[in-house]
Amino acid sequence: MRMIKNEQQSSYPINRVILVGASNLTLSLRKIIQHIQRSVGGPSEILVAAGHGRSYGQSSQVLIRELPGIVQCGLWDQLNARAIIPSYALMTDIGNDIPYGVCPEQILQWVAWCIDELTKVTAQVVITNLPIQSIEALSNKRFQLFKYLFFPSCTLSKIEVVRRAKEVH
Repeated sequence: MRMIKNEQQSSYPINRVILVGASNLTLSLRKIIQHIQRSVGGPSEILVAAGHGRSYGQSSQVLIRELPGIVQCGLWDQLNARAIIPSYALMTDIGNDIPYGVCPEQILQWVAWCIDELTKVTAQVVITNLPIQSIEALSNKRFQLFKYLFFPSCTLSKIEVVRRAKEVH
């Protein structure tokens, strides 16, 4: 947990920001927190479940680091143990499970579970769209390179990845 505060305000959080995702979230974390704080004020309690290659529902491994699925991580116990304050949640990288071979129905079940948990603590939830046009625009050579580097166990074709992404979307 990290507290972000403005100079004129106390150190007690007036709101909670909950961030859930994978590499896109990890790479943009500082900017996302700053943007949300400009929009809703602060100081804020920040709770994050993110990481490169992170799956929503199953353990995932990138190099030597392994993370549990987002639905199994400690975020939910932490969230449920805290007092209810105005909360804002961002869910991103939902399509990350597609290259792991997870069917769209399962992905949507995991996402729905997360939304249910977030709404139990009265969070306002924003979900980012999948980058379908970016995936479609990749050349086959770049798609294969991306798949090899980030999802080496993926056996899906580009056509199947796009089809599943559209179904999740």
